[in-house]
Order: sequence, then C-alpha cells, then structure tokens
Amino acid sequence: MRNFVLGMAAGLLLGGSVAALADAIMMGSGELRGWSVMVAGEKACDNPFSDENQKTISCDNR
Repeated sequence: MRNFVLGMAAGLLLGGSVAALADAIMMGSGELRGWSVMVAGEKACDNPFSDENQKTISCDNR
C-alpha cells in the first residue's frame, strides 16, 4: 500500500511538472508545436495553445 501511495504522489508531481515545463519552454503564450494532449489515454489534439496569464494549456477544436 505504501508503494501505491508513493507512486500516486510521484505521478501527480510529474503530471503537474510537465504542464509547467511546457509553459517554461514557451516563455509566454502561444502554440506548443510538436506537443500532443492526451485524455484518458487517447490523443485529444496536437499543437495545443498555452496561455501564460491563465496558466492553461488548451486545444483548439475547430
């Protein structure tokens, strides 16, 4: 059980750090070329948009 809890904590930290890393690479807002957004193991979109002010990464589903 201890290993499970430690694994969950590590997964949450890594997940949050990837979003922060994407924003740091951009050094602002804009399109993240070459990145994919995955939701429940399936690709939601490619080249999402990063908004530095709102601290979000979103897909443009046109």
